[in-house]
Amino acid sequence: MLSQRIFAIVIGIFMLTSVAGFALSNVYTNQESNKPPEIPAIVEKVMEPQERVQVLQTGRTLIEYLYAEGCSDCKEKEALYRNFAKKYGRFLVLEIAEVPGNRTADRIIGMQGDAMDLSDVSDEEKLFEVFCSVAILQPQECILLEI
Repeated sequence: MLSQRIFAIVIGIFMLTSVAGFALSNVYTNQESNKPPEIPAIVEKVMEPQERVQVLQTGRTLIEYLYAEGCSDCKEKEALYRNFAKKYGRFLVLEIAEVPGNRTADRIIGMQGDAMDLSDVSDEEKLFEVFCSVAILQPQECILLEI
């Protein structure tokens, strides 16, 4: 009789630890798998729509610069955007790619869906002003513009 009780207690402890172990492993696995991958400041490909949404949901601003194949004038603007993204990468994502045909884009998109055309922007000062006007997450320098 005593051995049966001990056996029942051992089986009960084994079952409880199995359930607890399964629950803990499920919690840790779900936390890691639900976390979307971090999008870098400069993305050198055409982004999927869900990637764009992910960028905007984090509060970062998206600069889309998709230019036609063989565009010789586009390298200067590309350099402007790359330098800007290196400076303010915590606050924005630059999507930059050479695309076939006329699927070009040169715009900035804020979290609220505010989109502004950047085709007339040619220097960093003007780009910074436009960025500050649409960005939710802003560097301290944007506050200085308002003063």
